[in-house]
Amino acid sequence: MNTEVKIDQGLKDATEALMAAADTLDVVALEKLYAPEFEGIRMDKSGVIVRFTKRELLPFYKRMIEAGHPQL
Repeated sequence: MNTEVKIDQGLKDATEALMAAADTLDVVALEKLYAPEFEGIRMDKSGVIVRFTKRELLPFYKRMIEAGHPQL
């Protein structure tokens, strides 16, 4: 059985940068990292699905900063 996993380093780096920017609410970095056509999809434990775009998500992060939540 082959257990070796090859991870694309560029994808890994981009994912880590995105997670770090989201965790610290770095809206400037997020603006650069999210593609214009970005669409996020989340599902809660009960199965409810929510979709959101970059245009919707960035103002959410900005409101969190304004409300005094500097990190998630």
